[in-house]
Amino acid sequence: MSVAPGRTPARAAGGRVRGFAVGVSLLFVAALSSVGPGAPAAEAQLRVFGLDLRGSGRGPGGAFIAGDEIEVRLRFNNIFTAITGTPRIALDIGEATRYATYRTQAAGNFIFRYSVQSTDEDANGISIGANALQLNGGTIRANTINASLSLSGFTVSNNSSFVVDGDGDAVPRVTGAVTFSGTPQGASNTYIAGDVIQARVRFSEPVTVTGAPRLALTIGSTARDASYSSAHSSGADVVFLYTVMAGDLDTGLSVGANALTLNGGTIRDSANNEAVLTLTAISNTGPAVNGTAADAVAPTVTDVLLSGTGEGARGAFIAGDTITVTVVFSEPVAVTGTPQVALTVGSQTRQAAYASGNNTPSLVFRYAVVNADTDADGISIGASALAVNDGTIRDSVNNATLPLGTHAITNDPDFVVDGGGADIRGPTVTGVTVGGTGTGASGLFIAGDDLEVTVEFHEAVTVTGTPR
Repeated sequence: MSVAPGRTPARAAGGRVRGFAVGVSLLFVAALSSVGPGAPAAEAQLRVFGLDLRGSGRGPGGAFIAGDEIEVRLRFNNIFTAITGTPRIALDIGEATRYATYRTQAAGNFIFRYSVQSTDEDANGISIGANALQLNGGTIRANTINASLSLSGFTVSNNSSFVVDGDGDAVPRVTGAVTFSGTPQGASNTYIAGDVIQARVRFSEPVTVTGAPRLALTIGSTARDASYSSAHSSGADVVFLYTVMAGDLDTGLSVGANALTLNGGTIRDSANNEAVLTLTAISNTGPAVNGTAADAVAPTVTDVLLSGTGEGARGAFIAGDTITVTVVFSEPVAVTGTPQVALTVGSQTRQAAYASGNNTPSLVFRYAVVNADTDADGISIGASALAVNDGTIRDSVNNATLPLGTHAITNDPDFVVDGGGADIRGPTVTGVTVGGTGTGASGLFIAGDDLEVTVEFHEAVTVTGTPR
């Protein structure tokens, strides 16, 4: 903010200015002078013509606590001004006088800093008097001209943006506005009924959340609560989820400054400090919501996976072995009929038929190798291999986008095919289960009861004799 000479910044509502970074400028309108030797007497006085207060309080309500730095910047009316030694500026903090000591020069500003101590307290805000600037054994001059030390016209009186609470604790607070993410299925990135909106609140430090805090989203004229999600939250980021309901309608949702509530839970840092929950309000700038709109985004393929076990030499797939193709979509899809995936096996095209996955994102297709199949390089699946085959693959309103795109497979070396090859892999155990019925108390097995042990192999086996 800018304050005219002799004026004191007005106190904000509630008696304290909230904010993370504070800059207060007190400027006096004066022409810069490049005073040098022989300059006219009228221009010879070296004086302060600007004072800024800078700093960021980490305490409750933006108060400056122990370790926080208050920075005072002075500007002079002569570009040749130089400082030697450690001049200082007296700060009135409550009943005590503290000193901001000269540190450095940057872009015409002479910077003085003071680090708040734990005993410092000033609920009204710091003050700087007209005689606060002191040489402290140093010098402030331009060429041979000594500076006037008067800060008249640039004094500070109880600046409410610089309240000091030295023994206060640093508390986590929200930084920036709430951000949103998700996968809207409506036209023009509109969230429709069933879509999940993720609202992310970022704090100034990592926090731990307990219970079920919530975030109120204003959709149209209705308040909807987004629920805390521990699975999506991490470190300083706390995430809330809201599933759009039928009837929700807004071209841009809003979030109020007091929208974040604990709802019986807690949000604290590692030192057990309660978080400040005040948000940066947003009005009609959040995502668009239309709970009655149709799904405008077709499901797309996000992955293609091959699986199976070859029984032939070096793991080759031989006649009777099954190759499984899993096609993963961007959302759950419903299937009718028998869609298929074309496999290129050597010079032949074979079809893996739809087997399972209705109403899920992952559809499973299977193909059983026949004796005539052979492919020493490994099977391939082209970008256009998925076909509905007179069936359908779709979400609630849209047909799926079928091209596999970058998920096509070329000569997968793990799926070499030798249809006429011999089965050289012995059966392997895939599971053991124990069953039976105990006739003793509480179902315990007693003498005479039969225990049934079932051993499962990865393929059909023939048994002779009496293995045990």
